Amino acid sequence: MKFVVLMLLAVLTLPAADAIAFSHKQHAPLKLDCKYCHVTATSGERASYPTASTCMTCHVQVAKGQPEVRKLAALPKETPIEPENSVYMLADFAYFSHARHFTAKINCQKCHGQIYDMAAVEQVLPMTMKACVTCHRETHATTACNKCHELGQ
Repeated sequence: MKFVVLMLLAVLTLPAADAIAFSHKQHAPLKLDCKYCHVTATSGERASYPTASTCMTCHVQVAKGQPEVRKLAALPKETPIEPENSVYMLADFAYFSHARHFTAKINCQKCHGQIYDMAAVEQVLPMTMKACVTCHRETHATTACNKCHELGQ
């Protein structure tokens, strides 16, 4: 039992990779779908980051001598490759579901802009209630408070 608890703790506390440089622009010619790297973007509340294993699917052969790829190769397979500072941060009192937006056929570029033209991710849409409500009104989506906020807090 002690072993199981230790293994669980080890998996749950895998460190995020230290600042591995990534350019969407450099990877754009591959025409990868967003969900190839951001697996939960279509099914979850949050779009996950790729793991070292996902990146190494290609990089076991491609650019394997590059310093950033060598950093990736040294990481445990399930280490999430997260940015040091996330560009899109939502307030704690607001709820956002990537899955709900995917189901509504809202493409990633609507909020994230022309990500494939960016060497470094930039915030295109402000994470404000005004930005969300404006889009919801334009697309005739609900603006009911309880769809994005837990009421009674």
